[in-house]
Amino acid sequence: MSVNVDLDKLKGFVAVGEELHFTRAAQTRLHVSQPWLSRSIKSLESKLGVQLFERHSRHVELTPPGRRLLYGARKIIHDFDRTVSAVVRETKDKGRLTIGYSSYVDLRFMTELQEAVLGESPRVNINFESSSCEETILRVQNREWDCGIVMLPVDAPHLDVIPLFRLPLAAAMQKAHRLAKRRALRLEDLQSERLIIGGKRRDLRFRSWLLSRLSEAGVAARIAAEAASPHEAQYLVTRGAGIALANSGAFRTSPEGVVVRLFPSELVQIQTAIIVCKGRPSSPIAAFVNRAVQMAKKLGKSHLPMSSAA
Repeated sequence: MSVNVDLDKLKGFVAVGEELHFTRAAQTRLHVSQPWLSRSIKSLESKLGVQLFERHSRHVELTPPGRRLLYGARKIIHDFDRTVSAVVRETKDKGRLTIGYSSYVDLRFMTELQEAVLGESPRVNINFESSSCEETILRVQNREWDCGIVMLPVDAPHLDVIPLFRLPLAAAMQKAHRLAKRRALRLEDLQSERLIIGGKRRDLRFRSWLLSRLSEAGVAARIAAEAASPHEAQYLVTRGAGIALANSGAFRTSPEGVVVRLFPSELVQIQTAIIVCKGRPSSPIAAFVNRAVQMAKKLGKSHLPMSSAA
């Protein structure tokens, strides 16, 4: 039996199924009125001939048929959005690139790369988007963005991962902190210290890698705060929230009263890489990737490691 279901009704059902709240789904997810959404769900239930939700005075619950439909509807909508994005991108001007990058990568490298490619490619409209590693990987995989610059590890079989450079782990702390007197640090020095790291929604893979290294060193990580960017992390340092950890390139500049110290061990060096979808990239994408690789090689050790001096 074939049943025609309107895609908007399906999206409305998914929103309610995920929020389990009609008003919240209507106002925050769909930007429609709650009565309109309720009528849409009832219409969908009538068309399918099944009850999708158990309605209570304060909340709603999915019925067994509702849970099954939610699982399939999510995939349908995801595939539809990916297909539309691909079609739109294929019809866009070929001289346009969108480059995503994690806010925690080397800021000086990103600035100089942007200046270089924008000056060398005036006919190509290049847009840089600061984001998280997770979102950058997802958008490159979905071909919403042309390529990205992220920190490893990256677990994405559909992407080509081209290494650029390595940087040591660094700690930003108040100048009066006891560890600020040291020229170099070990992970063991962080025992019992309050730590500020990237949030779970920002750079989950790098966060997991960092916590693994701390655990291997016998350090029970005390996470005092999570920061969306190096600037936020160092601001939290100035407020006495703890010690911020990131690759040294993320702490190129520091506010007054904050110093940066490095972990010279190769075990905690952080690899930055450029990611693109597998296959033959367009000429503008290939040119950008080559330029990024060339700049990373040219700058080399004279540029990338920062001094640990105050």
